[in-house]
Parts: sequence; C-alpha cells; structure tokens
Amino acid sequence: MALLIIDQRRDLTPWIRAFEQHYPEVDLRIWPDVGDADDIDFALSWYHPEGIFKPFKNLKTISSMGAGVDHLFADKTIAEDVAFVRIVDTKLADCMSQYLLAAVATITQKFITYFHHQIQAKWHTESPAQPLNVGILGLGQLGSHAAQYLTAAGFKVSGWSRTLHQLENIECYAGEPGLKLFLQSTQILICLLPLTRETRHILNKDLFSGLAQGAHLINVARGDHLQEQDLLTALETGQIKSAILDVFSTEPLPEAHPFWQNPDIFITPHISSVSDPLSVIPQVIENYQRSQQNEPLVNQVDRVLGY
Repeated sequence: MALLIIDQRRDLTPWIRAFEQHYPEVDLRIWPDVGDADDIDFALSWYHPEGIFKPFKNLKTISSMGAGVDHLFADKTIAEDVAFVRIVDTKLADCMSQYLLAAVATITQKFITYFHHQIQAKWHTESPAQPLNVGILGLGQLGSHAAQYLTAAGFKVSGWSRTLHQLENIECYAGEPGLKLFLQSTQILICLLPLTRETRHILNKDLFSGLAQGAHLINVARGDHLQEQDLLTALETGQIKSAILDVFSTEPLPEAHPFWQNPDIFITPHISSVSDPLSVIPQVIENYQRSQQNEPLVNQVDRVLGY
C-alpha cells in the first residue's frame, strides 16, 4: 500500500527528502502523480482540493500536516469511515509560543506605535508599558503550552476552554458561564481555538463587547474564527485598540483587503507555527503503520466534535 502527500500551498521538497532519507521503504506518492489509486490507504494533507480523495477506495486514514484539521472537515466528500489525525509536536508548540511571546511583547512595549513614529521620523516617548492580563481562548496542546510559556516569561495569564482545565499558576475558565468572566479580566486576547461549527466567527462584536475598552487581539488559530467587519468596527470605536493577525479567511490576503492599510493591524503571513518535516514525519509514519495494522491511532480527531 502507499502514502499520498497532497499540498498545493508549499514546496514539498523538504518533506519528500525527509521521507526518502529516513523511511525509504515507504511507497510515497505525490499528488497529482498518484499512480494506481487503489494503492493509496493513507494520506498526508494540507488544504487539498475538495473531492480529491474520492478515487481512493482503500483510503483508511488522513493525517493533517499540522495541528489544524479544519481543512479535512471542510471536505464533505470524504467518507465517514476515514479516520482523521492531527499533528501534536513539541517543536510546533515551541514555535507558536515564541511567536506569541513576541506578539504580546510587541503590544506591551508599544513597538507598533514606535514603528509608526519611525516612519514619520518622529522622536517621541510613549508612556511606560503597563502590565496587561493575557487571556487565551483554547487550552489544547498549543494553548496550554503557550499559557505556561507566557506565564514563565512573567505575564499574568488566564485561559478558557469548552471543558475545565487545571494548569499551574493559570486561572482557567470553562463553558458559557466562564466566558464572560474570562473576557472581563482579559486585556490581550489570544485565539487558539480549533475551528468548528461552534467557533466559526466567535471573534465578533458580541465577544469584543465583553472585553474591557481598548483590549488587544491576537489571532493565530484560523481566519474564519474572525468576523472581519466586526474587528474593523471595533478598531474604529476603540473597543479593540490593536490586532495582530497571522491567519485570514482568504490566504494569501488579497491586496485590496482593508486590513493592509489599517494602522492598528499588524499582519504576518500564517507563519506563527510551521511544521518541520524532520520533527513531524516520525509521528506520521507511526500512524501510517498503526493504520495498516488496524491499531489505535495517535492524536485521532473526534469527527463529531471537530477536534
């Protein structure tokens, strides 16, 4: 049987090289050169074309190339008996936490304001940085790691999730009753939720209104968590003071998009956490072997819950 890789967005050369160097025995197929479709029983995917898996009648498992699996759930043509697995990787979590530390420091140290001063050749000292409470929406592997990382860096951190977590030195909230209290105490809001039917557009005017006036937003989860016009309105009214965005509903972000010209929005091109093939592939191979042997998979996704 064979393992298929599908990704239209990135150069797959490092992935292919890693497979060939460390797992030469694997029958690796690179879409669209799939050979006999009946050979494919395992796929490694990142934002594949919808319906692409229909010809693979023996497909048993699809692994995401990263932590997110929303691209798999978005394809309603995938058979219900195909298992989904995601990547849980320490290096991926470290990368995300380092990005978030930089983003939080950018806000607290007012680096964006100073960058605007630089463009204007303006020497002006802002008021000293004040401690700001950081709140993380989503306490999965990435969210919990980031919460502990930011706490270790000296920030006061709280977290919210669907079910209650217990994390040392971090105040945790859960469910609808806890969300209101969580938002009230949050001055820098970080979104690390999985994208599901329930969380799509959760970053909207109603949620923003629960934050203190002048709060900041960091979205590193998925673009569809954000109701874009609601953010623009919140920035105009001052309900949200600034936003650091790494993910967008349409990627690449169109040149005419209003986010580009908004001085209160800082944009990065979906680089907050990028899978390293050498770190990730051993986990992929383990699931590939488990799938072939009909053994329980590692980090299997609940297709009902969506994560």
